[in-house]
Amino acid sequence: MVGAAALTVGVALSCSACTVPHGSVMGVGVDDAGRLVGYLRVCHDHIDGATIYLPTDGFNGKTVGEWSASQPVTDYASWSLVEPTDGWTTELALPKLKAGVDYQFYGGTNENTWSAMGSDFTKADVDSMQPGMVWYSAALTDRATGAVTWSHVQVTVDEFKSNACNTLAAAGG
Repeated sequence: MVGAAALTVGVALSCSACTVPHGSVMGVGVDDAGRLVGYLRVCHDHIDGATIYLPTDGFNGKTVGEWSASQPVTDYASWSLVEPTDGWTTELALPKLKAGVDYQFYGGTNENTWSAMGSDFTKADVDSMQPGMVWYSAALTDRATGAVTWSHVQVTVDEFKSNACNTLAAAGG
């Protein structure tokens, strides 16, 4: 059954013409030993799994890491992307990150009804991180003009939990 669920998540997360609404935000960070950690803030509904892929051709890029949650995540989760973690099954182990390669972290549901706004990163981004910080793509609103711009930000875990859903609102989600 886990294999079937993982296959469903894999298919849902690799859709090339997806119009699945974003209901969550993904981010990455490192633990005290410098190992990659995934962060997920759910703002609407739930997320069942996560994928890291190489965005060489949109969502048709090569999947290099994949995880399934033992229960749907409905609020917040963090888990090691390189070590076994309670509540998460590694479907495809992430290889060591390579310099100069762009990675995309993405989440979705088994039913392909909701997705998580992805976060792209490189090995250099990860190497520059401190434990307890989350790197993600955020919508920044200029207070004077109201213009929204997109930028990668590095914030504390608490700031990610508090502010990530604002990114969805800015994106119309």
